[in-house]
Amino acid sequence: MEPIENRKITVLAGGVFPTSAPEIVARLNYVDFICLGEGEGAILDLSNALEDNKDPSGIPNLWVKKNGTIIAKNPIRSALDVNSLPVQDLSIFEDV
Repeated sequence: MEPIENRKITVLAGGVFPTSAPEIVARLNYVDFICLGEGEGAILDLSNALEDNKDPSGIPNLWVKKNGTIIAKNPIRSALDVNSLPVQDLSIFEDV
């Protein structure tokens, strides 16, 4: 990845590599958040926190950096129970 200079964006790293080697990813100056494990809940919680100007440092599955320093290493939440999700409405699609 190329460094991003003078950026006004938030960078979230997630996936297999950040989950297995978060300490290495944390060394990248331009990364603000590292998502470990499943990201659906963490990304939603992070988006809501940023939109509401709330502190995201307590969000499960996230490591949080501030001014280049890791300020939070939150544990990975329990796996998502897919059976608890609502059934998708596929009626808008033909052939389903």
